[in-house]
Amino acid sequence: MRQPLISAERFTLRLLQPTEADIALNYYLSNSVHLNPWEPSRPHGFFSGSYWQNLLQMRLQQFNLGEAVHLGAIDNHSQMMIASCNFTQIDSTLPHGCFLGYSIDQYYQGSGLMTQIVTSALDYIYSERHIHTVTAAYMPSNLRSGQLLARLGFQSLGLERDYLEINGKLEDHQITTKSNPNQFQLR
Repeated sequence: MRQPLISAERFTLRLLQPTEADIALNYYLSNSVHLNPWEPSRPHGFFSGSYWQNLLQMRLQQFNLGEAVHLGAIDNHSQMMIASCNFTQIDSTLPHGCFLGYSIDQYYQGSGLMTQIVTSALDYIYSERHIHTVTAAYMPSNLRSGQLLARLGFQSLGLERDYLEINGKLEDHQITTKSNPNQFQLR
């Protein structure tokens, strides 16, 4: 399967290789406080190079098996990771769906980059993987995430109580979906 390489003016979206563990590790180290309220508790060793080498190797295998696509957004100038955009639980049976997850470096919030990154990633997942429906969940208190998904055309399916464990506590999540706008729809 051909690996994605999505270039834009300010960033490149691509799979990180196991030899680039330091890029991912630096992103999560420098954003640990920023991301903490929105993400699950971190497993032992999460903030180590060996953990990221192994994780990136596993993500590469998941990509090759068609199960997931974990993209890092790399700043074209600094070559630092500035965001992540992931599609997981890819289901190749009908109706061809997956789950979207994303995060952005604290210093790039509000710059419009996350909209560009997720739009580029959605274009890839729809056209290259022929996904019909992408599902995304966000905590209602994460206003930026809700606004991003609404701006991108995700439709709300409702609130799911105690949906995910975030930072050691079960949290409610708003569930949203977006269908591939380029696919033929049966009526």
